[in-house]
Amino acid sequence: MALEHEGTVTVNTSEFYGMSAEGIQNYISEIQTIVIQEACENLESGKDALHTALRTGWTGQAEVNFEKNFDNQITATVNALKSAEAALEAELYAIANSWIEQDKQMVEVSE
Repeated sequence: MALEHEGTVTVNTSEFYGMSAEGIQNYISEIQTIVIQEACENLESGKDALHTALRTGWTGQAEVNFEKNFDNQITATVNALKSAEAALEAELYAIANSWIEQDKQMVEVSE
C-alpha cells in the first residue's frame, strides 16, 4: 500500500508493517466532505438568501454593487477554503508518510 498525493513523497507499505494508511485517507475524506464542502455549500445558499432579501428591500446601483462585492467575497472565501484544504491534505499525507517510514525502519533489521 502507498500513500500517494501530488507533491509528497510516496512510501510503499505492506501488510508486514504495523502502520495502516487507510485511517489518514478516511480522515481527509471526512474533512473534505463534512467541513469544507458543507462550509462552501452554506456560503452559496446564504448568498442566495441574501440576494433575495436585498432585492426586496433595496434598489439601484448601490444594491447591484453590494451584491457584486459580496459575491466576490464569497468566491474568495470558498477559494481560500479549498486552498486550505489542499494544504492540509498535503501536510497530512506528509505526516503519514513520515510515520510509515519510521514504522518501516523500526521493523526492518539494519546491518
